[in-house]
Amino acid sequence: MITTNHLKIFKNKNYSQWVDLKDSYPQFRNYRDNKEEHGYEEVYQFKAGFYLRVLNLSIPSKSTVNLTFAGEHLHICLKIKGKNTLSCTNGNDFHLDASMAAIYYYDEDKKLIDSCENDDYLMVILVIDKSIIGDYPLSFSPETLPEMIQNIIEKKSAELEFNYSFGMEIFTSTKALIDRKVNNDHLRVYLEAKSIELLCLLFQELSLIENNISLKQLPTEDIETLKLVKSKIDECLQDMPSIPQLSKEFNITESRLKLAFKSLYGLPIRSYTHSLRMQKAQQLLIENVLNIDLIAYKLGYNHTSNFITTFKQHFGMTPKIYQKHFKDFATST
Repeated sequence: MITTNHLKIFKNKNYSQWVDLKDSYPQFRNYRDNKEEHGYEEVYQFKAGFYLRVLNLSIPSKSTVNLTFAGEHLHICLKIKGKNTLSCTNGNDFHLDASMAAIYYYDEDKKLIDSCENDDYLMVILVIDKSIIGDYPLSFSPETLPEMIQNIIEKKSAELEFNYSFGMEIFTSTKALIDRKVNNDHLRVYLEAKSIELLCLLFQELSLIENNISLKQLPTEDIETLKLVKSKIDECLQDMPSIPQLSKEFNITESRLKLAFKSLYGLPIRSYTHSLRMQKAQQLLIENVLNIDLIAYKLGYNHTSNFITTFKQHFGMTPKIYQKHFKDFATST
């Protein structure tokens, strides 16, 4: 185990240089102060191949930077504040808002383009060499890992690009890596323990997502219809069409619509709608522009009390407490 409290300081190093610096310095901070951004990048190495990386920045104008993702390393990116877009060389774009995760793996070093405009940017990234998964302190048994991670370890997949919205439990665990309510003498032990806790929660959540996805193949025609159905749902949270209405509009039987939608997206339509509303509620509460009555109305709830009850059941706290929790966190960072 690496034990040091010395934090090496750099200024305006290129972001891609962290790949070369990570094995030379157990922990370092790279301050960024230029026209495009203000803040810092921070990296902790817990053991060779296991790193915590934090990007805490303010972006006053449009910024586009090249990022290097180290080959044969799993990158788990958890966005806490701000919005950005990660563009991959295969043309895929991942739009990350607060409470979203992006998980990447490549056999070789990979360049991605990170775009952000006039926003705060707070992201926690766990970086793990796939060869040490299973070794202390990452003592995960292969059979307990999500299939997407197993496929990387067993060399069945040379690439992984996956993103999803995470809930309050992951948010709170990620936040603890930034709050750091311990003194410097115990900081490294604390950060390592919290990083492993976060991995446990993430792997559990990814396994649940995988278990909800049916492996049945759907006809191309059904897939195209379902994409249109999903777009309709995404755009109509305030006035959500019923399943009979969707069935009629897209010329698909109700039974086929319900079965095929769950097969493709891993959730029944009602569960997907509920999850989408809760995700949107998170975003609106964090933005803190609308009051709770208007948020409830915007999300299609006829009564604010119904929205508050549903939100509390989903996140374990009321919208007001959630908003205060995030506001206190944003102030502290």
